[in-house]
Amino acid sequence: MFQVGGAEFAMRWIPAGRFRMGAGEDDKEAHDDEKPQHEVTIKRGFWMGETPVTQSQYQTIMGQNPSRFHKAGWFKKAELGAPVEQVSWYDAAVFANKLSALEGLSACFVGSGEKMEGVGNKGSDYVGCKGWRLPTEAEWEYACRAGATTPRYGKLGQIAWYEKNSDETTHAVGQKQGNAWGLHDTLGNVWEWCYDWFGGYSAQAATDLVGAATGTYRVIRGGSWYNNASYVRAAQRGSYTPTNRYNYYIGFRVVRSSP
Repeated sequence: MFQVGGAEFAMRWIPAGRFRMGAGEDDKEAHDDEKPQHEVTIKRGFWMGETPVTQSQYQTIMGQNPSRFHKAGWFKKAELGAPVEQVSWYDAAVFANKLSALEGLSACFVGSGEKMEGVGNKGSDYVGCKGWRLPTEAEWEYACRAGATTPRYGKLGQIAWYEKNSDETTHAVGQKQGNAWGLHDTLGNVWEWCYDWFGGYSAQAATDLVGAATGTYRVIRGGSWYNNASYVRAAQRGSYTPTNRYNYYIGFRVVRSSP
């Protein structure tokens, strides 16, 4: 458990390793932008939030709660344990930097406003940053799969809030089954911002992969309470304008590199 600025963050250790990123030919729900499947090595282990950042955590650190679903779950009661949403990519980056500042760590994002970028904007610089940050798209999928090679790490209704069981709202995090590394809600509940600009895949093997250096849209992953089953898969890729903070189905999860 990490305690920062009055908020507690349950974190899970994600070991270094290698995996096949993207959708295999046997994934009948796959989209073209999830291919070709390619080998990625995650050279450094890292800590990752057990759940998406909650409204309670965000409010404690930032002093505000931008979420639409202040009342979430089956009974639509006040639920600060639900994931924060209606946050832009830049909001998520500012949140991560504030956590770093509160712990006296180096900021993993530099610049301000719409000029904010990751340190160095290169894989070795960004993923090696010792402060708090957003996962790269490769780190996110690697952690979500937790060794699984199937489209989902369990039966959908048991692991995710999605269109068929969400009652059109977010839910308190951690209620669904976690994966083999103890992560919850990687699929469903809210999409999660990743660091990368959205771009096409290469078949070439890569280490500590970070996507395109520039772009128009940032990657989101995992699907949400709003989506049907085909969008709630480990290989599913989404993208959104990083300035947009009006989507009540996008949140984020934080990571920290090994000290």
